[in-house]
Amino acid sequence: MSAPNIAREDTFEVTVTIDGRDFGVWEGRSGGAGDSEETKTRLGGMGPEVSLGGPQTMENLTIKKLFDLDGIANDLPWLFARRGKADVTVNNQPLDKDGNRRGRRWTYTGTLKAVTPPDYDHKGNDESFIECEIVPNGVIA
Repeated sequence: MSAPNIAREDTFEVTVTIDGRDFGVWEGRSGGAGDSEETKTRLGGMGPEVSLGGPQTMENLTIKKLFDLDGIANDLPWLFARRGKADVTVNNQPLDKDGNRRGRRWTYTGTLKAVTPPDYDHKGNDESFIECEIVPNGVIA
């Protein structure tokens, strides 16, 4: 009996488009959880508390990409100018252990909220990442 094809954290391909410009594959994505607001009430006559449900919400998501000096570094001023304006599409494609696309892709759409350039430390030698925060539209496709 073979083991089920279960995803690892590194078995996804995350691609990003900002205002129609293809920014290719990104190295990380976090957030984007689906949630809902809650409304509770108590019934009359000292009745128990009951849930009335509530509108659905989405958590912001953050994507990160290596800061390529010949690539995205040149787009930094443009990205800063597009905060609060740019339409963003983030595609998430599951991959199998051999890197083949498996399962259904899901897509967030939303607005670019924040752009964070890489940190600088004269003693550091870690990878440099740019991060972008996106406010999703509230549904995934």
